[in-house]
Amino acid sequence: MHAQVPRHTPDHRRDAHPDRRHALALEAPPPAPEGSNKLGQLVAFAALAFPLARTGHFDLLPVFVGASAFGGAIELIQPSFNRSADVNDWIADIVGVILGSCAGLLYRPLAI
Repeated sequence: MHAQVPRHTPDHRRDAHPDRRHALALEAPPPAPEGSNKLGQLVAFAALAFPLARTGHFDLLPVFVGASAFGGAIELIQPSFNRSADVNDWIADIVGVILGSCAGLLYRPLAI
C-alpha cells in the first residue's frame, strides 16, 4: 500500500485569515512605471468623453465641463481614501476629455 500524500501543501497565505489576506493585497499595490497613472487617467477620461462627443446628443461644452468636474471631484475625495489629491492628475483627466472629444468629432462623419 502506498502512503497517502497530502493534497494540499502548507501555504501561509491560504492558511491566513481571509480578511487579513485581502488586507495585504490592498496595502501594497504592485509597482507601476512612472507616469502610468497619468496615462491611465488620460485614457479613462478619453473613453468617457469619446462616445458623448461621437453621438452628437450632447453639446461639447457640457461634456467638457461635466467630465472635467467629475475628474476634479475624484481628486477632492481621494484624501478620504488615504490617497493624495494631485492637480496634475486632474490636468491629465482634462487632457483626456479633450482628446476623447476630438476623436469623437473626427469619428462622427465616418460612422454609419
